[in-house]
Amino acid sequence: GLYGRRPLTKRQEDLPSIGECTISVLGVKGCRPKVQQPSFVLNVEGEERRAEDFANRSTEELTFTFAISKPQTTARIYCYDELGDKRNAPVGRMLIPLVDVLWPVGDAPSLPQLRDLAQHAKKVPCEAEKVYSYRFMPLGESLDAGDQDLYVAANKQDPSSGMDRSGVFGCVTLKVQVRFNAEVGSLVHCYLRSLRDGAVEASTSTSAEASPDESQPSVLSVLKNTSVKQTVRNIGRLEAFGTAPTTGILRWLRDRPVRAYSAAVVALALGFGEALPPPMWIMPVLVWLLVVTNGLLAAVQRAEDWGPRIMEISEDATASADSQASAGPFPIWSGDLSKAPKKSMQEMLEAFSKGMGKLERNTDVVASFLERLSSVATFADQPLSALVLAGGGAVAVVLCFILRIVSWVDRSGSKACGLAVAVLLVVAAHTKVRGRKRDNPLAPLHVANKILGCAPTRGDVVHYYVATREQCAGKGSRAVSTSSIQLGPGTGESVGAG
Repeated sequence: GLYGRRPLTKRQEDLPSIGECTISVLGVKGCRPKVQQPSFVLNVEGEERRAEDFANRSTEELTFTFAISKPQTTARIYCYDELGDKRNAPVGRMLIPLVDVLWPVGDAPSLPQLRDLAQHAKKVPCEAEKVYSYRFMPLGESLDAGDQDLYVAANKQDPSSGMDRSGVFGCVTLKVQVRFNAEVGSLVHCYLRSLRDGAVEASTSTSAEASPDESQPSVLSVLKNTSVKQTVRNIGRLEAFGTAPTTGILRWLRDRPVRAYSAAVVALALGFGEALPPPMWIMPVLVWLLVVTNGLLAAVQRAEDWGPRIMEISEDATASADSQASAGPFPIWSGDLSKAPKKSMQEMLEAFSKGMGKLERNTDVVASFLERLSSVATFADQPLSALVLAGGGAVAVVLCFILRIVSWVDRSGSKACGLAVAVLLVVAAHTKVRGRKRDNPLAPLHVANKILGCAPTRGDVVHYYVATREQCAGKGSRAVSTSSIQLGPGTGESVGAG
């Protein structure tokens, strides 16, 4: 190779192989002025190949085949500038999930697609191909290099975590083929095998901790530590999940409340027609249909949120990127985030401290709620448990009384069931969409902790144990019970019964 180029990596020998992926570079344009002389490094599961001199190479010379160990593999293409100052530093990346070759990711399922999938699933060996016209995206702050490089959502409070639209360039046409080995079988067999291998690995593997770093950490190394960044990102994932708009049936009802009213009328008609509730023997199928319907509606809504695919890209890639700019369903572009100057060391420390404080509060809310709930249910605090459980018994008796009256009025329960379903549909259509008004998804648990503030947490229970058991004087002795304590007449002193 040419002097100054880094060596290409090879695939790990212990990785299994279920098939192969073939990538052909059909055309390259629009890289200038970002890159004067582009060369590509293709990376699939750690195995790298180099593509260059595109004007003088045939399609066969620009076709590369890689072994793959799973359908969920992502093919990565990095662009380098052979005439740039930093020859071994990539200036752009292109990530291609191979599952999209087998099945269009993000598209809503349709009957023709399901029919094609059924036919495709029976094919042995399974093979598929797709032609892409992709742009090079800016490099991101990947938590792990190489095979773990993925596109990730940005932190809305940190514009530097997003990608810069001005870094988009080029237009590369690729043909990607995926083919499974004959022994792997069809696509269905491949997924079944993946589920089986995952179950076997989960039952046989043991959790191993990474070897500790013996070096003395500095403040800057802690702030830039991968585990710290991943922890902060995981907190953001939980917050995003908790504040995401509702999808599926609820969103379908809320988009047009007339749908909820129509469904409520149908429920009332079924109820007064003695068709509700359905027989118990058919409930599993009805629940399955409800899950499938919710999933299909969510898939259609996701396809609407993601928008259509744009397979043809103009040669002026930068202008195309600006013209197609939109916020999208996920925060990924720095231009769509709140502007903020580059942080100083003091600001980084403050942000780190704030993030750790937020992590501490959120984890405390969840842990305290679970511990207090367990304490109430197990009589860790006898007066409180007796009060709460007695209140629950009173509520249960009232509900039984109400249901008994309903059973007298409506012996079959059909009318009551239809009315209950109708009320639920109308209420669901007018309930605030989750995430649009509430910034803290743990707010209900926080309220519950306030209400159950007198219930002991695990820390309180440990405190009780040490105070009433281990702290007692003498081996095997115990604290004097309250039943044996009396007050001396007129003295106010505590006197043991014995």
